[in-house]
Amino acid sequence: MNAMSSMTLRPFAVCLLLVAACGTQDHEVARPIATAPSSTATADAPPTSTSTAIAVDSAAPTSTAIVSTPPPPPECPDGMVKVAGGSFQFGLLKKEVQVGDLCVDKTEVTATAYEACVKDGKCTDAFLDCAEAKTFKIAGKENHPIVCVDYPQANGYCTAVGKRLPTQEEWEWVARAGQEARKYAFGNDAPKDEVCWSGSSTGARKGTCAVGEFPASNNPQGIVDLTGNVFEWTSSKADSAGTMYVTKGGTWRDGVAAQLQITRPGGFKPSYRCGFGGVRCVAEAKSQGAKVTAAAP
Repeated sequence: MNAMSSMTLRPFAVCLLLVAACGTQDHEVARPIATAPSSTATADAPPTSTSTAIAVDSAAPTSTAIVSTPPPPPECPDGMVKVAGGSFQFGLLKKEVQVGDLCVDKTEVTATAYEACVKDGKCTDAFLDCAEAKTFKIAGKENHPIVCVDYPQANGYCTAVGKRLPTQEEWEWVARAGQEARKYAFGNDAPKDEVCWSGSSTGARKGTCAVGEFPASNNPQGIVDLTGNVFEWTSSKADSAGTMYVTKGGTWRDGVAAQLQITRPGGFKPSYRCGFGGVRCVAEAKSQGAKVTAAAP
C-alpha cells in the first residue's frame, strides 16, 4: 500500500476507535434516531407544552359560615331585677288591675347612690340630716338606705337615673309575689327575725339596717327589704284631694306585724321627711326580641 493510501485509512481507524470508546456493543455503530416534529403529539408521549389548561372541578364543596345575630340587650339595667307582670284584685274594693313587666331596684336606694346623684348635680341634699337615724354622708352607713328624702327628692332621684317611682299597684304586685298574694314579701307567717324591724328578738332598733342584711326577707326574685327597713314612696295619691302620696313596706321602728303587711294603707304629704322613709325605683322591662341563628347546612 502506497503512502497516500496509508494516510487515507488513518482517520477512519481513529473514528472506529472513538465509536468503541463511547460504549457501543459488538462494535455496532450507533445510527441516528428519527424524531417526530415537536409540534406533533404521539400516543406514547403527551404534548410537552406548558400552556395546556388543567380542568378544575368547580362543584367542589366550600365551607359555609354560620351567621348569628348579636345577643339582645339585657331586659333590666344593672342593680335591677325583672318582675313579670299580671293582674290581681287590688285594694278593699278588690278592683282588677293589670301590671306590666317591670324592672325593680334590687335594694332600696343607698346613701352612697344618692350622694353620687348629688355630686352629679342632679339631686339635692337639703335637710338630709332631718333625724338621728340619718344616713347621708354618715361613716359606716354608706350601704344603708338613704332617709330623710321627701317626695320631690325621691321622685327627682329616680328621674335623674332614668327610672321612676312605682305606683302603689305595681309595688304591691312585686311585694306580694304576684298571684301568690303573700302578706309579707317573704311569705304569710308573721315576721320574727327575718326582717329589719323592732319586733324581732333583738328588740327596738334605733335606725336603719344595711340593705340586704336580711336575705330571708327577700321576695321570689331576690328583691330585698320590701318588708321592713324603710318605707318607700310611690307615685300614687293617698287621698282624693291629691295632697298625700302612698308609702309602702313598713319600717325599722315598727314593732307590730300588721304594720309590715303589704296591704297596709298609709301616706304622707310630699314635704314629709323622716329617718325611716326612703325610695326604690322601677322601670319598664325591655323586650328581648327573637334570637335568630342560621345553622350550617
